[in-house]
Amino acid sequence: MSKQTAHKLSDRGDVSMQKTVQPGNVVKTIEIGNTTIKFCDDAYRENTPEQNEEIWKNVCRTAQRAWIAKQQKLQLG
Repeated sequence: MSKQTAHKLSDRGDVSMQKTVQPGNVVKTIEIGNTTIKFCDDAYRENTPEQNEEIWKNVCRTAQRAWIAKQQKLQLG
């Protein structure tokens, strides 16, 4: 299996290269209809707890900005 580079969305919205990791360590698999979703810990397994916390904070900030933008768009019609 080839190596992949993990990415991080910065506060500016651009993607910066983080590190190279071995992909494919599936930690959970779910099926929804005819779709199979595999969750891997590739971007987290070699990090410190502090690094993982920062990643999740970035994910939450990005999701919150997307949700707010969607709500504003719905309100403006």
